[in-house]
Amino acid sequence: MKKIFPLVMAAWTGLLAAALGGCNGNAGPTRGPGGGKEEWTIRCTRIETPDHKAQARFFADLLGRVSGLKSAQVRVDSDARGSTIFYGRYEKKAAPGGELVFPQQYQKDIELIRSLAYRDQTPFFFAGPELLSSGGPAGAEGDAATAKGSYTLLIAIFYNTETFTERKQVAEQYAQDLRKRGYPAYFFHEPARSMVYVGDFDKTDLPLNPNQAYGPRVQQLIDRNPDEFKIQTENGHIMARTGPDGQPFRPPSVLVPVPGRGTTAEEMPPAQPSRGQRGE
Repeated sequence: MKKIFPLVMAAWTGLLAAALGGCNGNAGPTRGPGGGKEEWTIRCTRIETPDHKAQARFFADLLGRVSGLKSAQVRVDSDARGSTIFYGRYEKKAAPGGELVFPQQYQKDIELIRSLAYRDQTPFFFAGPELLSSGGPAGAEGDAATAKGSYTLLIAIFYNTETFTERKQVAEQYAQDLRKRGYPAYFFHEPARSMVYVGDFDKTDLPLNPNQAYGPRVQQLIDRNPDEFKIQTENGHIMARTGPDGQPFRPPSVLVPVPGRGTTAEEMPPAQPSRGQRGE
């Protein structure tokens, strides 16, 4: 795993570092974007087995029967890859220092959910907080729904881990930072991942032959900022991958249909290296 070029990330990496520095399952205080309210839920578990929908319904039903929890607050969100079980909605409240902290009910609920066992399993042991809303309006600037083109370049993916639970907030702030630097950048949230895209393109920008990775206009955009736009990152890092031929490569950025218009990133093919991109 290689960390992305530090000078390129300097404008926004502090946001990611701050989130990584204390947002674990008992997430510490964080300030709301622009002082607005923050609405959170508990991400109980993510299931990505072939029968993920049936498995999620089964465990969601068990969760709804637990004394101390409310069945109406159990939700299942499924996509092409898997299903995620969520519980509850919680609004952070301002502490004396102006920071936003979780209410006591959240702490009580997440501790109970994590402690639950089924036979020899603890299916919700890694339950954690998930940001639902930072108080911004739907269709806000930078939302992929506002993209002008029909295709855009996927450059970054964020997902929550045990120590990083701010994937939505960081993706939005990264997109906003790019926009402030003059790039048409967008964010899009899926149940388990958040993506950042750059550029407004159409079908004429698709590669003309298999030896091309991108059309001319896409390549021109990448050439303006290759350190950020050439290689796809995950949680701020360049992740080494192995191609079908067994050779290592760094996943390139990918030109994809704008998400939310009938096609999601979950349904798009994974990035593969084109000729000239291996071993870079």
